[in-house]
Amino acid sequence: MIRRYTTASLQLSPWGDRVVLGHTDVGAEFVGDIMEKAGLRIYYGGPQMVHLSLGDSHDALHQLIDCQKAMMEAGGSSKPGVRPAGDP
Repeated sequence: MIRRYTTASLQLSPWGDRVVLGHTDVGAEFVGDIMEKAGLRIYYGGPQMVHLSLGDSHDALHQLIDCQKAMMEAGGSSKPGVRPAGDP
């Protein structure tokens, strides 16, 4: 099944000298879609602008989830820039 996300939920945002694709509601459904797919195609105004490979994204996201769980179990924070008290 091909799922389409509209501009209402996806946005391009500047990040340093780059522009990144952001999603305003990164829930389980979106993460599941990324983990299951082999590629991501982005269209703008009709034509396809880019086709990104999502090879190895399944394993990478599992590692991210495992890291998040370990941080939560250790009493850490998932907020950027906040370190657990015991972290040098």
